[in-house]
Amino acid sequence: YTIGLGLAIPFILGWDLLVGGLASPAWTLVYGIATTVASVFFVYPSMGLGVFGRLSPDGIKAPLSSLANHFFFGVGMAVAVALV
Repeated sequence: YTIGLGLAIPFILGWDLLVGGLASPAWTLVYGIATTVASVFFVYPSMGLGVFGRLSPDGIKAPLSSLANHFFFGVGMAVAVALV
């Protein structure tokens, strides 16, 4: 979660300073996908799982599970923001 916050805060503050206003949903989706995919290049190798988790016992299941988890978390966040 620290990595996510470390990437999200500069995105939010940087977007406001560089462009002004809030980022569109399309840009937030692109940013979310980019940071999720980036995790398979940094987090998985640091845990000894290799790029895209190819060295894990479950093979492709690890990155697909991560992508699904982040997708549903993002949908939940979007619904929460829409309700508030």
